Amino acid sequence: MILNELLRFSAVGLLATAAHTCTAFYLIYFLNHDALTANTLGFLSALGISFFINAKWTFRRTIQWRQFFRFASIASLTYLLIVLISKLSEDSDFHPAYSVLLIALIIPLINFLMHKFWTFNQ
Repeated sequence: MILNELLRFSAVGLLATAAHTCTAFYLIYFLNHDALTANTLGFLSALGISFFINAKWTFRRTIQWRQFFRFASIASLTYLLIVLISKLSEDSDFHPAYSVLLIALIIPLINFLMHKFWTFNQ
């Protein structure tokens, strides 16, 4: 069961990434928004999509606002972890690509585990 949830979570992550990217590009290239605004709105669209699909499809839960706040909290905390890893990478002799790879490997796993055992745990 956990493998199925992990695969579904991964698929939702790809969809959310596509939503973020499409939203940001649309806002930049068609509505002439700046990158910060475009990426913020792209992030928020991805957050909403990711929450609702993961709640209903990945973890098969009814949607509750408490879960959304937990979901958003984890997104915020993992963003801070990304900033920390990136800053540590910049301040050391590590090539920046290593921080990208490390983030790509650990952040999705942390997100999955936190959402499975905290956000959507019943």
